[in-house]
Amino acid sequence: MTYKQALKYLDSFYDYEKSISQDKGVLTLSRMKKLDNMFKSPHKSYPIIHIAGTKGKGSTAYMLAFILQKTGYKVGLYTSPHLNDVRERIQVNKKRISKTDFTRLMETDQVYLLGDRPGLSPKPTYFEILTMIAFLYFKTQKVDIAIIETGLGGRFDATNIIKPIISVITDISKDHIKELGNTLEKIAYEKAGIIKKGVPCVSSSDKKTVVNVIKEQCRKKGARYIKSRDNKQEERGKRGEFQIEHFGLKGEHQKRNMQTVLTTIKVLKDKGFSIKDEDIKSALSNISIPGRFEIIKSRGKKFFAPTTILDCAHNKESAVFLCRTLKEEFPNKEYVFILGILNNKDIKGICSEFSNIAKEFVLIKPDNPRASESKELAKHLKEKKIYIEQTSEKAYNKAKEISGKNGVIVVTGSFYLVGQLRGILVK
Repeated sequence: MTYKQALKYLDSFYDYEKSISQDKGVLTLSRMKKLDNMFKSPHKSYPIIHIAGTKGKGSTAYMLAFILQKTGYKVGLYTSPHLNDVRERIQVNKKRISKTDFTRLMETDQVYLLGDRPGLSPKPTYFEILTMIAFLYFKTQKVDIAIIETGLGGRFDATNIIKPIISVITDISKDHIKELGNTLEKIAYEKAGIIKKGVPCVSSSDKKTVVNVIKEQCRKKGARYIKSRDNKQEERGKRGEFQIEHFGLKGEHQKRNMQTVLTTIKVLKDKGFSIKDEDIKSALSNISIPGRFEIIKSRGKKFFAPTTILDCAHNKESAVFLCRTLKEEFPNKEYVFILGILNNKDIKGICSEFSNIAKEFVLIKPDNPRASESKELAKHLKEKKIYIEQTSEKAYNKAKEISGKNGVIVVTGSFYLVGQLRGILVK
């Protein structure tokens, strides 16, 4: 099997992320449990931190992984979705799984699945296959610890067959309401499905309805509830007991995520992990994460342009934080948005937030079967001048033309759109 064949084989499985029908019937752990049994639970070979949440879970995962690596641990990191290369999802110490290892594990997986396995029906999904590949890879790499991010929700997410040493639930807001429910309580209940018996849970939410749900699930599971961003802790930090003088990520929301990370690190220390304060500071000072307020100041001649921001904000609350950060980091600038959104998102809410600060919009349909048509987005941007383009290059060139040298181009609305533009801007 070649790497291309491995990718083709992976693409033959049902991919909920790109499915137009989005059958909720696939949201079950039954297939994953059978797959896990088939491969003899490789995730039991190393300790795990399990992370769920509506927003901030990816950033939290990256921060934890970078800190632990800086301290000297060998760290596995599993996140989703990817921007340009599926191997981004599976990393050890910031290095993606190699094409050779990816192909080898996919081939092993194929031999098992195509063999006489009558107990595994229906077939596992794209995400379940990738999740098992990650678990197997981390075992073969003999990682000291793995940071595992959920894909969708928590209770029925493919990653939820694990028993971590810490569960982390980041901020929760309305997203994926078709799958998780149309209220914060219902969504919180699904996210809290990662809480395990006797396993401490770090939670960052300040929303009373969310906090009540998470606390109740902790009580039922005999799990210690730990609130991040405790005010007294923050005040002690201001007095100099522990301060991060320089933080590599932009935005108040990332500072909130950082507090969740620092709380989680404290729990790890209590469990015997050796983590020095200077390593924490160094890791957080130098951290950058693709697609999270990623600043591109210039490229080669072909794409030379004003400052460009790549940000994967894809729900209303994330859009609010993106707008705040833009105004903090680039005040008194004119913002030209390159925007594309999937049709299962809060299009009206997202467009409303961006319309408050945007000068003009360049619309493009992301490369995903569930992408909303640009004409549909335009209906929610009636008071702004709008351009519709068919390719990433044309969209970016149009944005350059509009913004001029002193403007700021903002690429946002979808992981898939950010991935498309990043593919041509970052080599």
